[in-house]
Amino acid sequence: MFVTRSYEQPVDFVAMQRLVARLWFQQAPYVYALPGDLSWWRAATPDDTGIRGATLWYLDDSLVGFVWRAGDDADILYDTAVPGLASAILADVAAKTPPAGLVYAFDRHVDRTDILRSLGYHKGDPLFRMHLMDPNDAPHYEIPQGWEVRQLPTGDAANQDRSDAQRSAFQSTKMTPERYAFARSLPGYTGDWDLVLRTPAGDIAAFVTIWVDHASQTAHFEPVGCVHAYKRQGLTRILLCEALRRLSRAGISTVCVLSAPLSAEHPAGWLYESCGFHLIDHIAQWSRVPQDA
Repeated sequence: MFVTRSYEQPVDFVAMQRLVARLWFQQAPYVYALPGDLSWWRAATPDDTGIRGATLWYLDDSLVGFVWRAGDDADILYDTAVPGLASAILADVAAKTPPAGLVYAFDRHVDRTDILRSLGYHKGDPLFRMHLMDPNDAPHYEIPQGWEVRQLPTGDAANQDRSDAQRSAFQSTKMTPERYAFARSLPGYTGDWDLVLRTPAGDIAAFVTIWVDHASQTAHFEPVGCVHAYKRQGLTRILLCEALRRLSRAGISTVCVLSAPLSAEHPAGWLYESCGFHLIDHIAQWSRVPQDA
């Protein structure tokens, strides 16, 4: 009934993005990815090896789902209107050698969680909080005098500056100029929506990469950050609310952002709520190893 094959060529990636755009209309708000998510996942490997872990599922000639494996993790997206697809795709993931040990599910996605339990998966702690909002509802915050929200320029110097800003924001070495340059080359990236808040001296203080999909009228913020020296001054909120106003003027109806569970170390959820985002649900990581093992 279903036919599967590995990812092969760039047109496959475009088909994957089109599928998730269509799934938004079918499954919103419980959608595991927007088109921009796929580009950001792919950008994790500047040599483009990550996409080779994707398996595409077809019904006749139509792409109806895919599994994107990265190490022990599997991101699984499928058309819930196709009879038997959910059970088939999740069972196949569990049966692979080695099986995917970690998969994801919304707390309220009962159909999916019931299948995972039947396959021997166990729910772990919440991993993400999903927030949505209508950008028309964004509050207004004044941009400080002498500061400005601008598009990130093109070129190696801009990629270096943007990489440095992210490394500072997250106190991490994962981002590199090469990785960010690759992200900017992928389908779904538009320079108009790569925004930074610059100080009067021209330095990046905060940033947001916005993945806009006009087909579904959605936008996804990923990533969002503030340079370490400028944290806790309300600057990221100023940038996000300006971005939301611009998205509203562009006709975007829904904006999505993910955050880690709230804690002193991960306060981003409070930031998003102050911008008008609403918590939709938690996404938990499910494992085939019992949590008390």
